[in-house]
Amino acid sequence: FPVTIQRAAGFLGANIGMTLKKLGHDIYGVDNMIGGDDYNWDYLPKDKIFKYDCSNLEQMIKVTKGMDIVYHCAATPHEGLSVFSPYTITQNNLMATVGVITAAVQNKVKKIIYCSSMARYGHQETPFTEEMEAKPVDPYGVSKVAGEQMLQILCYRLFSSLFFSDILSYYFLLSAFLLSYRIVSSLLVSSLLFSYLSYRDWE
Repeated sequence: FPVTIQRAAGFLGANIGMTLKKLGHDIYGVDNMIGGDDYNWDYLPKDKIFKYDCSNLEQMIKVTKGMDIVYHCAATPHEGLSVFSPYTITQNNLMATVGVITAAVQNKVKKIIYCSSMARYGHQETPFTEEMEAKPVDPYGVSKVAGEQMLQILCYRLFSSLFFSDILSYYFLLSAFLLSYRIVSSLLVSSLLFSYLSYRDWE
């Protein structure tokens, strides 16, 4: 399957991409290189590397065209420092997510896999579980939860006719990944089936 990975030059996106490539998938990498490293996606040919910004809708429409699956791993993970840069965090996380979703809907991408963060749980006691309420305590956590909610709203609003027959295609998977100096949990997987629906921000 043709697959686009947002934040492909980051740790998580690179490992997902290399694994999927070994499984025979056709991988396209996207990264604005704010914190990304070129060596993370040197397994990709140059014509499948796009130094695009996820909040740029035109670029996202271009790079998701013809894709079956989009892995949205892009974020600016400042967490605690995000209280000093709420605008940047919101732009780079929430608006980037909106850009990716909007482009995916317009191009009728079959599935979006959205990577959230353990920041959604705030100061609650560990271990974190799927049943726990989201209680973010900083702008970063808020932006990640808002991205989750955006996917939920669009799923219910745009695809309500598919709700009963395709309910199993929409699910959450929370799992943990060890990323260099910290544990980032909560890989939120939202699988969306797209139909011939239209909306204000797409054709």
